[in-house]
Amino acid sequence: MFIIKFLSRTIFVSSLFFFTACLTDTTETKESTKVLLKGEPSEKFYKLSQKYFEEGEYKKALEYDIKQLNEDLKYYREESLEIALDYNNIGLDYDELKRYTEAIAYYEKAIKIDDITLEENSTERATTYFNLASSQDAIENYDEALKYYLKALAIEKESNEIRSKIDELKKKIK
Repeated sequence: MFIIKFLSRTIFVSSLFFFTACLTDTTETKESTKVLLKGEPSEKFYKLSQKYFEEGEYKKALEYDIKQLNEDLKYYREESLEIALDYNNIGLDYDELKRYTEAIAYYEKAIKIDDITLEENSTERATTYFNLASSQDAIENYDEALKYYLKALAIEKESNEIRSKIDELKKKIK
């Protein structure tokens, strides 16, 4: 159920356009002095990161995800869904490299953006909660892991994968 890496950046961003459009009227936005480029950023770095991630070359995937983040920051506000996607992907790379503290930092950045751009029950938010919980679990921070697994389950109520992770975690806590 949970996407390890978003397979199509364009589809992910397009599917969230509606949420962004709805929230612009009700969400206070910060004025930025940063001049953004017009048009669309290149996705060449994203495509390379996907390729390397799928091949298990996580250091290279991380390198290209960071390059994609830098490319996207030329075109999008830091509080945009595109940047949250980049943060989530970087977190996944760090997870695979077993650098969980760094992964957690990037998932937390993604969640801050999710909090202002996504609806409470969005699948994307559940995915980031799940990823964050998995990293917390890996460093044996079980209370935080349980907190985020439960947040993911509150959104994805039918997920057997999340329920299984919660059951496994409860055995570790006992």
